[in-house]
Formats: sequence, structure tokens, C-alpha cells
Amino acid sequence: MDWAREYSTLRSLSEHELEGWVESSRADRRGRQWWLSVVDSAETEARSLLRAGRSAREVFAFAVAFLEIGERRGEVERGDVAYWFLRLAKSGIEFGVAPADLPEQLRPDGAASRALAALPLTAERAMEIARRQERELAAGIDGPARPDDLALMSFGTILTALAWLRGALTDADVEARVAEWTDFYERLP
Repeated sequence: MDWAREYSTLRSLSEHELEGWVESSRADRRGRQWWLSVVDSAETEARSLLRAGRSAREVFAFAVAFLEIGERRGEVERGDVAYWFLRLAKSGIEFGVAPADLPEQLRPDGAASRALAALPLTAERAMEIARRQERELAAGIDGPARPDDLALMSFGTILTALAWLRGALTDADVEARVAEWTDFYERLP
């Protein structure tokens, strides 16, 4: 099946049907990149609709359902889901979509809260890893990425994306925690 037809098929399904399609099609064998490519296509479709002044509510709802199915099945990591919720929320903000017109998971406060909960490292651990990387770089030590290096990369990706929502947050507690974490990230070596 070609990509456009497959994406169109996925978009035409209810959430229950989508879960069944994923199960019957052995989507779990397609890999992480397939899941994220579907969401990327949904973002492109949503932005195209919004650019034309049309509603993207159904596309946003599809993207949320699809990511949550992937996460439940263990095919999409928690950090990837958090990142994509932030990215889709940013798309809504850029086009002036009212938060009430977005799925709860894509409203700025909801997306930010989920992202904060998905951070793979504590501040202390992130600082330790960043300092080790800095020392190794200065000493000319190079090697394959370690699991903690990958965790720091995921940490940075989420925090960079969180910064996109800073001006759109309405919950003072969420806003304060986002500011604290994004400011901390800027101080990492």
C-alpha cells in the first residue's frame, strides 16, 4: 500500500477501529519511525487546513489517539509522545486555535504538564551527564552514545519544545515549573 493511501485509511478510522487496524496490520513491526511519520503527516495536514482557515480538530484528535495507541503498545516512547504533543500544541498556537478547540492533551497547560512528567532525568543527573560530556569532549574522548547520553538528548528535546509554549500557559504552577526547567536547561554546559 502506498503511503498516501495508508495515511488516508488511518485517518478514516475511529479510535477503536484504528487500534484494531494497528493490531491486525502488525504495525508493531514497522518501527518507531513509521509511527512518528504518521504523526508528522497529521501535523502537515493540520497546518494545511489551518492555513486555509479551516478546522483541524479532527486531525489533532487523530494524532493524539494515534500517539496514545503507540505509547500503550510500547511502540512510541513517552518522551516522543510528550514532544509531539508540544509540537502539535505549538501548531495550534501559531494559527490562533483557541485552547478549547484542541484536545485536552494539546492545550498548552496539558501538553506542558505531560512533558514535565515525561522528563527522563532529574536536574542533578542532567548536570552530571552534561559535565561528563564536556570533560570528555575537552579530553578528545569520543565513543558511541551511552544510554545516559541519549536520555540527556531526550531531556533537551523536551525542554526546547517546552519553551515554545511559555507565552501560552495559563496555569501559574505549570508556567513556573516550565520556566524553572527551561532556565535550568539553558545553564547546562
